[in-house]
Amino acid sequence: MQAIDKLSMLDNTVRSLKEYIASDDVKVGDKMPSEIQLCNMLGIGRSTVREAIRVVQAMGYIEIRRGTGTFIISKESQNSRMNAVRWFKKEEIKILEMLEFRRYIEPYLVRLAAKRITKDELENLDEIMNRYAAADCQGDAVGLIVLDSKFHSAIAKATHNHVFISVFDELMIFLNEYFTHSTAVRIAENKLHEIPYQTHKKVYAALCQHDEVKAESEMRAHIDRTIDKMTNAAQDKDCE
Repeated sequence: MQAIDKLSMLDNTVRSLKEYIASDDVKVGDKMPSEIQLCNMLGIGRSTVREAIRVVQAMGYIEIRRGTGTFIISKESQNSRMNAVRWFKKEEIKILEMLEFRRYIEPYLVRLAAKRITKDELENLDEIMNRYAAADCQGDAVGLIVLDSKFHSAIAKATHNHVFISVFDELMIFLNEYFTHSTAVRIAENKLHEIPYQTHKKVYAALCQHDEVKAESEMRAHIDRTIDKMTNAAQDKDCE
């Protein structure tokens, strides 16, 4: 039930931010309230506000200016693909380094998880996969972003290695931003259903069978596909 509550809270927060931006109380160019102010206004935690801001940014409503704040750049969703691709270009080296790290660490993590994963952890992954499928059918972009993150985090936790879990938690901070912008590109290109769900299913099936070799192979194929997608986005000539 925790996953459902978190997903609903994030979805409601994104909706609230969009309504605030669309209201007559603010105009394009105005500075958004700070994270702490938004927490107080909405009565929610800072992590949820931060995730919601990231989603709204990817949709093209706001722009985060380091050291200055977050500003409204549009009253309605527009240029989300251009904004996302520009982010890919700006962060290309950082993303490639992150994906390079993932290509070597995650196949080993999932191999270890296939060996150690418990019945309860498999049931949790099964719930994530079911909700992933539902979000895909409904075109729920926010749900896809959150559940993508939960899928990979659940695998890291299933290793039962606290060092790996701690390192992966740090990685997820940037990885969540990557998930958000890659989803924005798929929305803009009307390719939301071209999500990692099918490759996740293959990884999940291997985990259910406790097949270490298969799990490792499927995860590596998943990361390689991700690297190809990111490279294509960063090389997009339409958003120079």
